[in-house]
Amino acid sequence: MSKTTDMADALNVIAAQREGFTLSEHARADIERAAEVLSWLDRQADYRTADPITRGDALDTHNGWANRETWAAHLHLTNDQGLYSLALDIARDAVYAAHEQSEQDDPRFHEVRPRAVTITADALRDQLDEWAAEVFYLDGGPNDPAPAAPRVIRMLVDEIGSRERVDWRTVAASFVDEIGEERT
Repeated sequence: MSKTTDMADALNVIAAQREGFTLSEHARADIERAAEVLSWLDRQADYRTADPITRGDALDTHNGWANRETWAAHLHLTNDQGLYSLALDIARDAVYAAHEQSEQDDPRFHEVRPRAVTITADALRDQLDEWAAEVFYLDGGPNDPAPAAPRVIRMLVDEIGSRERVDWRTVAASFVDEIGEERT
């Protein structure tokens, strides 16, 4: 806003130097809006050309998530009703367990949230590892006598790719926070 005011003040000084010329309130408002737009454009240009670490972005972000694998894990867990319900049940159990493990008599949600996120992250990671083992074991090829893993599980495992790159704490936090909203 100081850039905006400075530009308008500079124009007023120029107008005062020219006899009989004054800047109307409408013109001043238009100049201020234009200066705000220019300032915004400058900030956008600075942001786009800045080093990703300097501006606070991770080098490998995807749709607001830590990376493509984290985004894919969350996407699949929230896109299928069964997987979504399972993830919420895991988070609900984790919040309950975190409350039980708390040394306080009646802890608030924000006090048990970090522990609940850790429990949920571990459980979701373990569940996906179990599903991946099923996919690789059950989908042994056309001569495999075992039934194939459910399609939604195969898609989840296939599309996540590197399970080690998934930021499970971030995925877990989204489900734990949803449980926290239910409780309030």
